[in-house]
This record gives sequence, structure tokens and C-alpha cells, in this order.
Amino acid sequence: MITNILRFTTVFISILFCNAASALPQVSSDKALQACIEKTAQKNNWTTLEQVTSLKCHKKKIYRVDGIKKLSHLKKLSLFNNKIEEADFTGLAKLEELNIARNQL
Repeated sequence: MITNILRFTTVFISILFCNAASALPQVSSDKALQACIEKTAQKNNWTTLEQVTSLKCHKKKIYRVDGIKKLSHLKKLSLFNNKIEEADFTGLAKLEELNIARNQL
């Protein structure tokens, strides 16, 4: 019984530590965009905003891209088929590829 409790505690603490280590700071107030950033970061084991160099968020019902400039190392950004009405990408100096087709711009 004690062994099982210790195993559970160890696993639980490991999960908490891994989640805390992979969490990125908040980038956008748009929940769909933020979720896409977090999912991409988790998939690639990125832990800092500087590691985010490519982002593909197709058909995610993204309305705003506020805060996207915080991803200053982005080289590729694809926000195809969302609900974006206005966007400013001027702060993304490293951006080489941008796809914002099928939005409301």
C-alpha cells in the first residue's frame, strides 16, 4: 500500500514538474491562438518564446493576433482560414513565410 502511494506521488510530482517546465508565457488574449501556440510548443518541447520559429494554426477560429509580436523568432506563420479581421506583423523581423489567406482581412 505504501509502495503504491509513493509511486503515485512520484508520478504526480513528475507530471506537475513537466507541465510547469513546458509552459510558455501568455502571448495572446485570443484563446484559440494561445491554445495553438501552447499545443505547438508542447509538441516540439519548446519552453521559451524564442524557440517558437514556426506556427501553423489553420481553421482554429482565431479572431485576433494581438501579442503575436512576442514571438519575435517566428520564421513561418500560417493562420489560414480563420476569422482575423485585422493584423499587424511589422514587429516580426525574422518572418520569411506568412499565410493569412481565407480570413476576413
